[in-house]
Amino acid sequence: MRLRLLLVPVMLLVVSCQGSGSSGLSITDRTSTAQVCVQVAGSIKDAVSIGVQVAAQSITPAQAGQHLQPIKTKVDSLASANASLPVSAKLTALSTAITGVTATSSTDPSAYKSSATALRDAAQAVLGSCTAVAH
Repeated sequence: MRLRLLLVPVMLLVVSCQGSGSSGLSITDRTSTAQVCVQVAGSIKDAVSIGVQVAAQSITPAQAGQHLQPIKTKVDSLASANASLPVSAKLTALSTAITGVTATSSTDPSAYKSSATALRDAAQAVLGSCTAVAH
């Protein structure tokens, strides 16, 4: 009896997720994407925060690099481990944007803002994939 009570809610969840699949992903891919999103959420927040500091020129790209390198490593790892998921390409773009922030010339203030904007845009693209999987 207890097993039957447990199966009904699980079956309803599966049916509702499959029925709302606006992203066209299987339930397994949706679940995997959601797990990636949970794992990367804090890193995205931290990366964008560092990008804002670079744009405001309150830290140098070299200082940003010290903080962003562990985030880049995590993003690269998640992209590699989940290469079959559409979010992987967005994670790779985020990693590239992180590299762009750390490679920004210290003598060009407009480059600070440009690299920070690219980082923000890449982060928003990842978050967009995360949001899409929830619908």
